[in-house]
Amino acid sequence: MGVGLAKINVFPKCYINFFGDIMKVVLKLSLVLIVFFALTILYLNGIKVRQADWYDFGNGLINLSNVSVIKSQMNFGIILKEKDENGLDIEIVLVDAVISKENLENFKTEISKYKDKWESVTYKASINFDLFTLKLQTFETASIPLLGNSSCIELVNFWVKQLDSIKARVKPYNSIYSNELKL
Repeated sequence: MGVGLAKINVFPKCYINFFGDIMKVVLKLSLVLIVFFALTILYLNGIKVRQADWYDFGNGLINLSNVSVIKSQMNFGIILKEKDENGLDIEIVLVDAVISKENLENFKTEISKYKDKWESVTYKASINFDLFTLKLQTFETASIPLLGNSSCIELVNFWVKQLDSIKARVKPYNSIYSNELKL
């Protein structure tokens, strides 16, 4: 009889499958840890994921994180008590410009010239966020009674504060404050 070599399995088949499964788990866990540490290093170095900043305007929300251009416009006029030679109303536009503190001051100067000389007002104001136009409050929606010059100034001041609060929340690197185009 010849001497043959016996086939000896150091690891039975059941152990080979077990070690293979463990290696798969170890590789997956290693990948997860690598990604976790990479994100941690980026975060610690100041690279943070931008959070959405939502502006609630009453009828919906605007994601200020996605806004790239903001434009504003206000128009405020008065209708005088006196009529023209044809008996028609005389309307004087006091301000037709962008919403700003400087234009608020100009408006105060102009409306003071017509104290107690007007009977009604015409006005509108809006802010454009890229392609979306938001119409701003009126005397009624801002709960400001129309009692005279001071209430008109209060409404325009309300618009200026609203625009300033929006601009303060928009990141300077993702938005352009543009008022070159009339809305």
